[in-house]
Amino acid sequence: MTMATLAPARAVMVRPAFLPGFSSRADINGDGQVNIFDLVSVAIGFGVSCAAFPCPPGWNTQADTDNNGVINIFDLVAVGSAFGSVCGVPSPGWDGRADIDNNGKVNIQDQTLLALALGTSIGGLGWNPEADLNGDGTVNVADNAIMMAAFGSSC
Repeated sequence: MTMATLAPARAVMVRPAFLPGFSSRADINGDGQVNIFDLVSVAIGFGVSCAAFPCPPGWNTQADTDNNGVINIFDLVAVGSAFGSVCGVPSPGWDGRADIDNNGKVNIQDQTLLALALGTSIGGLGWNPEADLNGDGTVNVADNAIMMAAFGSSC
């Protein structure tokens, strides 16, 4: 009787299914490229959580790419998996923070998402962290100004 030889198990590295290539969410500073500045933004806030307004020092809404209220390894993976990618040729006025639905265009869908969250703060009913474009913990006229400046642009 012969024993079959089993091949040793191999580790398989799987690239996360989310954020393939360029992603507005991974572009923390909204400059059209995922680079060291975005990675540093996540690293600076790493471990900081925000469950209620006002958020603690070091909180950066954009660095919380998965909107779970904690800047953690998942946010680092999101930026890392898109690292080095660029949006192509951004149109004038492009600001990735205003691309709330992450489709590469700042349009009426993004404006609608911002309007639905207008007046809300972290932890409040209707709060959408993606609509807090300036990361101050409240969706207000300052966020709308960023939206209007980028409206119609694409990446």
